[in-house]
Amino acid sequence: MLLEALKLETVGDVNNFFADWYNFSEKTRLETIRKLKEFGSLSVVSKTVSRDDFQCPTNKFSLARPCSLGECHYFIDSFEGRNCLINCLTRAKNNRLSNVEISHLLKISPSDINSINNQSINKIRKAVIKEKLERVHISRFSYLDGHCVTCETNIINELEMGMQQDLIIEYGKHGWCSIACKKEKPKWQFLIEKEFGCHYEDALTVAYTIYRRPEIVDDIFNLNSGVTLSLRTKLRKRMVSF
Repeated sequence: MLLEALKLETVGDVNNFFADWYNFSEKTRLETIRKLKEFGSLSVVSKTVSRDDFQCPTNKFSLARPCSLGECHYFIDSFEGRNCLINCLTRAKNNRLSNVEISHLLKISPSDINSINNQSINKIRKAVIKEKLERVHISRFSYLDGHCVTCETNIINELEMGMQQDLIIEYGKHGWCSIACKKEKPKWQFLIEKEFGCHYEDALTVAYTIYRRPEIVDDIFNLNSGVTLSLRTKLRKRMVSF
């Protein structure tokens, strides 16, 4: 009989069996139905697989189970095997792996991978901004250590002795001499000016001319959402000089 000759060991075998169903003769189909009723069900023959059966074909690392790493299809179960990412990339389409694949391979959460990716992208974007700032004619400056970042009053002694914590930006180097000065130049403005060596609006303007989207500029400079949008009119006026 037909079912007695069948050996369905995979889901694919079962699918192929039913895909060919209408090619069977009426007699064969009737006999098959009778046998199915007799056996009670049609299922895949399970095969017991030992953990030792899985092995990296490239580096021979032991594997816990098959995985979905691009063209590799193996799950590496050893710390030493993490360098197999290079081998996986050489086999993967366009030399790329998804966040989930990298997460499985390096045992890092997808959210951590996204965070690292965003940091890398922002470093590149900042480098592009700095390069353009070098080419435009704007005032460049650097902050003096031990002086108020707003009025430039010497506050080195207060910084070293421990002035009010909410007036210190960087211990022993930068801070404000008063609450009024802190309000006039908030910390986010100082951080941009210290990193890029120019007025914060010039740095934001260059970033806006390159990337055009306020939310991207906010992300680059780690600003609260909407800051760049609120300054867009000012930035557009400054763009005339770039």
